[in-house]
Amino acid sequence: MHEAGFQTRQIMGFFAYLSGGYRNLHFIKKDVYNYIDDVRHSHIVQGDAAAIISYLKGKTELDPLAVVMYSYCPENHLGHLFRSELRMIQPKPA
Repeated sequence: MHEAGFQTRQIMGFFAYLSGGYRNLHFIKKDVYNYIDDVRHSHIVQGDAAAIISYLKGKTELDPLAVVMYSYCPENHLGHLFRSELRMIQPKPA
């Protein structure tokens, strides 16, 4: 429903209407937000992680001051990503 453009409060209102009121719901608004967030994250597939890692590795080959470190979760998802690009600061001419 969220992907179709409905706001979270509208989704909650719809389920409350179907169940006969908010007190009859077996979840709270935070549960709906968490579910929507989980669905959004599940759309990020392994190919997306591989693409970003490939892009960042290419950046490190071009820029010797760039640093990229990453790890995978047990489910073979991208766990942690660290990226840093150091810039040389040129002194201003006097």
